Amino acid sequence: MIRAVLFDLDGVLTDTERLHWAAYRRVLLELGVDMGLEEYRRWFIARGIGPEYACRTYRLPVAP
Repeated sequence: MIRAVLFDLDGVLTDTERLHWAAYRRVLLELGVDMGLEEYRRWFIARGIGPEYACRTYRLPVAP
């Protein structure tokens, strides 16, 4: 029987925003894109369209 459910919005129990940014940044650097933390926050966190933004803005290859 489930007695409790715990939800963790980022920053409540653990703050993983910088870890997510570091992972995206590492991949983007391999593609020649150096995305800063503020740009990441604006598109990936605030608007939730980070991958679409990065592909469109930096003309990254999209594969199925």
